Amino acid sequence: MSDFIEDLNPLSDFLIGVPATLTSCYIVREQFVHQIFRQLQDKDFIQGHLLVYGLPGTGKTIAVSQAVSLWSLSAPQEEDRPIFRVAYWTKIGNVDNGNLFHILIQLCIQMGLSWEKRPRDLDEVTPCIEQFLQANSHKFEILFIFDDIWDKSHLDYLTFAKKAVLTSRFNYPQWQENYHSFIKAPEQFTSDEVIQVLDGYIHNHNSQIVLESELMTRVIQSCQGLPLAISLLRSLTLETEEHWKEVIDIMESKPVEPKFPDYEFNLYDFIMMCINNLEPEKNELFQLLGVFKRIPIPFRSIMCLWKRNEAEVYEMMKVLDEKALITYYDNVDINARYCIIHDLIIDCLQQHPDRQEINQIHMAELNKNLVENYWQLWRKQQCNYKDDGYFYQHIIDHAIEARHKETLQGLMTDLKWMRAKVIACNTLHCLYADILKYMKSTHLSETTAIMDISELYDFLRQNQSYFNLEKMDFSQFLLSCSSHNSWIQEKALQIVDSKTKEDNFKFHVMMTAYPTPSFSYLTFWNNNKLIGRCWNDVLPRLSNGSIDNSKIISTHYNGTLDSCIVVIDNQTGDTKYKLPLPAIWVEEVRISSNSKLMAYSSQGIWEVSGNKIQRTTKSIASQQEITLFQTLPKGGKFLLLRKKYNQHQGQQEKDWVNECLIEIWNILPFFCHQSIRVPGRIKCDGNSYSISKHGNKAMELSHVQYTSNDYLNIVALYHSKAYKGSVLGLLTMVNRGNTSIDFITMWKRHFKIIHHDPKCINHSAISDDGQYLAILNGQGNLMVFRIDGNSISEYVIINCMQTIRQLLFVPTGYDLLTYDCSSQKLYGFTVTDRNLKWQKMDSESKIAFRQCHNEDYNCGKVLDSSCTFIDCIPYVTKLMKMNDESLRLIVYTGESLEAISKCNLGEYKCERKYSCFLFHNLDSIVVVQRYKCNQTHWTKLVTTSHWHFSLVQYDNVQMPAADSKQVEHIFDNSDYNLTITEAVYRASDKKLIFILKMLYPDLFQKFAIFIIDRPSGNKVIYCENVHNIQLSTMIYCDDRNCILHQWLINGDHAIKWYRIGDDINKSALVKEHQYKYSNGLACKIDTPNKKSLQDVNLLISPWDTISMLETFNTADTELFIKYSNKSKECCILQNGDEKMMFHLSRRRLFMKNYKWIGKFFDFNAVYQPTVNFPSTYWLNQFFIVLDRDHRRICFYDTVNMNLIQVYDSPLNFNLIRADCNKAQSLLLCQYENHQYGILKPVY
Repeated sequence: MSDFIEDLNPLSDFLIGVPATLTSCYIVREQFVHQIFRQLQDKDFIQGHLLVYGLPGTGKTIAVSQAVSLWSLSAPQEEDRPIFRVAYWTKIGNVDNGNLFHILIQLCIQMGLSWEKRPRDLDEVTPCIEQFLQANSHKFEILFIFDDIWDKSHLDYLTFAKKAVLTSRFNYPQWQENYHSFIKAPEQFTSDEVIQVLDGYIHNHNSQIVLESELMTRVIQSCQGLPLAISLLRSLTLETEEHWKEVIDIMESKPVEPKFPDYEFNLYDFIMMCINNLEPEKNELFQLLGVFKRIPIPFRSIMCLWKRNEAEVYEMMKVLDEKALITYYDNVDINARYCIIHDLIIDCLQQHPDRQEINQIHMAELNKNLVENYWQLWRKQQCNYKDDGYFYQHIIDHAIEARHKETLQGLMTDLKWMRAKVIACNTLHCLYADILKYMKSTHLSETTAIMDISELYDFLRQNQSYFNLEKMDFSQFLLSCSSHNSWIQEKALQIVDSKTKEDNFKFHVMMTAYPTPSFSYLTFWNNNKLIGRCWNDVLPRLSNGSIDNSKIISTHYNGTLDSCIVVIDNQTGDTKYKLPLPAIWVEEVRISSNSKLMAYSSQGIWEVSGNKIQRTTKSIASQQEITLFQTLPKGGKFLLLRKKYNQHQGQQEKDWVNECLIEIWNILPFFCHQSIRVPGRIKCDGNSYSISKHGNKAMELSHVQYTSNDYLNIVALYHSKAYKGSVLGLLTMVNRGNTSIDFITMWKRHFKIIHHDPKCINHSAISDDGQYLAILNGQGNLMVFRIDGNSISEYVIINCMQTIRQLLFVPTGYDLLTYDCSSQKLYGFTVTDRNLKWQKMDSESKIAFRQCHNEDYNCGKVLDSSCTFIDCIPYVTKLMKMNDESLRLIVYTGESLEAISKCNLGEYKCERKYSCFLFHNLDSIVVVQRYKCNQTHWTKLVTTSHWHFSLVQYDNVQMPAADSKQVEHIFDNSDYNLTITEAVYRASDKKLIFILKMLYPDLFQKFAIFIIDRPSGNKVIYCENVHNIQLSTMIYCDDRNCILHQWLINGDHAIKWYRIGDDINKSALVKEHQYKYSNGLACKIDTPNKKSLQDVNLLISPWDTISMLETFNTADTELFIKYSNKSKECCILQNGDEKMMFHLSRRRLFMKNYKWIGKFFDFNAVYQPTVNFPSTYWLNQFFIVLDRDHRRICFYDTVNMNLIQVYDSPLNFNLIRADCNKAQSLLLCQYENHQYGILKPVY
């Protein structure tokens, strides 16, 4: 068997990370190793788990590695083909979930696993590895070894290993349920094993002691045959009987305070004796290794610590390995060399033999020595310092222990180091944690550098969810989220300028012109996390505690087969608890201060305890609809809202029961504690509200908030479905503990109006103590009200850049959290921030608030805007209604979109609709006015109500001046609303082309093409004659073609291709195809390109394989089938060798390819026709994709379709589209509310 183990080199490629255990250095414990080997070879162990446990120092790691080597060599033959056995060895140790995540990521890299979306936490790593193993299970038989596990919960994250060996010093009862076999490591060497260990030693040292002697027997008995102790005897020079007796005396001595109480002999002094037996220089160097953490110590870090060259460190490693003080793992690659020191030996190195105070000084000196050497090396090499698995991960910990201010301040203000750390650790949280530890260890008043790091810490808190895990680009993260001309942005640009050849990032992107308002919103937004996994995950909830010490409960993949409830540490983001609920739809989740979870779903009330979830025996019988369930912060209570009036809608309105019941229930014991009657419907009477039974005209109760202190306060939200208005009111009375309260009879006396919104108030939340009430108003902004007793005293409006959907307060605190279910991000605001500008409540502020969405803060209201690139230079024009009721045209241009000209256009008229247009191939601005008119026109040809279409051209975009030629057209009949869908300029014949939509009161539409000859002002109009269109979506448009997808009145869909006319041919419908939605449709648009095809071509086919093969080629048919994402309405847009595929009506982009290389977009990518940006989709360097849900811009290489950069920024919250110029040197970003920005690639 020993010879069998010796010959392992040929299979080293199949023993990944398995420690080398050649018999020249280690003995083979025949019985122990064979016991493990037989278990691995057992036919019933094809899929299973083996736990090898025992005290530290009993040789578990060596025995398992030897047994695994045998297992790999003993692979059976199958049909004359060898089965390759592969073993992956992973050292776990005493680590937290964050470090376990990094360990498993490294395991993925070792296995060659790749992913498009990098796992974000432990919950996502396991499925990635499982999928990889399923795909490769036919190639190899794989065994996983997880060495030295401490945390019993870590087993939950290792379920991907169907066949595994685990070593641990523990044997938890929970593990016995999961592991099939257990082997306890023998705590003593047998006499034969002792002989094997010491035989060569005694022979080499000419010892006078015979192994079988009585003295040797005493030595073995003194150390209880502990394998570690026997092995360490090799480090001593024992040539005489007196030397051996000295060892026995040390082992049998009784220390006053035993350092290792689990052992019945003096192990500590014995290990120190072995260490002190080294030559003085070697002893000094070895003791320095006690500074390192209990993980593999990289060779390069040891070189740095000792200040020795490679050859000197190598020789020292061999000596220490021979003396069993370390285990050294050699490799041809110096970056892959490392050593492991046994935990018991590290304990000895880190414990000073005297008092604890001296021990602290001792460790501080060790840390200081390491940090100073590290710091000198970093300043010399900087970005070229390669990650050895230790420096970037742990230097801050050592610097804090050493109190080394120079290193701490140097690294904590060095964004190059931070960037390298983020890349090395594969996460942003590691940097966030280092900064937090640094700030806790340092007084902020010591230096201005600390103020900078405090600002960076706040920056990371605010923006951490915008760090892209796929690219791991720290520089881009800083550029995406930092404010203009800030020191963070300047430092990030310095990093980009000094990037090395090893950088994988082709380019970075920075904003040079910001939408307004810029970053003022960050004043109160102090936290930001990515919580959910899909759009239907529920509103997260928090346990009691501060925002950094609480736990978050949420769902992942709610309602799917992967659905589960998770509990997340709010500070670290680590998943603390996971409860699978496959295919269960959870409507709400809660977490209490004692970590008991409750989920209220459509299937009843569920209680979660331990590892089980079960339906409770508690039930609430009711004939009324329960529309709201809330847990209350105090006393183990919850709230139910029942609607009674819905049961009587078949009767006359005068007989309707107009009431809702608010019930407060105790959980233990389970009973209804309080019942409160409130009206279900109310109506507006000027500045007050009264109870109403009218179903269509009244406002209906939709939400309530409840607090009970000195006053019982009910915040009631009523909403009108017909008129889209909302009113928020306060029902209040002195709290006398009544079990039944009727606010219907006391309505006028007790209902106080808080806020009336002409739009819908979307959500509300109230702090636990009832002092602060927050709502999301109809404009999408936060409004926070301060409640004093039984009245509202003050309010504040917080303008938000996020698309907020839900609100909640942190329990027992005043941190307001907002949740966006589309991006699954949670944002934090502090409502007690001293910079908030609170306003007193008055009668007017209770009724309405000023709308400010389309306001330009310096000028007035933006009526319309337009943008394009002219000769690769960005231009934006805004048509403004000024404060003096005048019209003004403002032009912006350049990288910073500076205003270069302003042109007054006369008086603003409120009955008119204004539009302005820029064109990429025309140096003019076109302004259009549309308005209805009931007067007889001066030509007397129009006597009925009609539309005026008035157009004015302003030549010279940079300095616009009114052209003498103005065009006016009258559209007879004004029964429709006239809008402009698209505007195009055709330079070949100088035609202005407008695509018009006529929307009728019955919600049907008509389509029209309006052409104006720019030199002469001649006009031609083409209009559809049909009146059966419900909805039209443009899928392609250029200066000669327009292709629409339409929904028809009979439920059918249609594709229509219109040819835009010229001086010779009139506009006409070229092709039309109607089809049933259930049957589906595939179409392909070939667009003009330099190589072929001078005009557009449209091919259409029913959605079935045979028809598509007859219409298209095989390659296109395969694209439809492969990338349609189960949709049956798709279109391929082709330009030369490039193709895109998108959904016809939703315009979701599914795929982009170049020749045979395709990329499927598994997110909600946006396709938009590019009339005025013809270069956006068909350029040479990169392809731009807008991710609608996560609001980020993705850049792909146009040839291999690899993701090369991601721009994810808080400013993207309302991004509509992003287009680039032909040189791809600038991107013009369009936002909602006529805001614009410029992105610039930095190479």
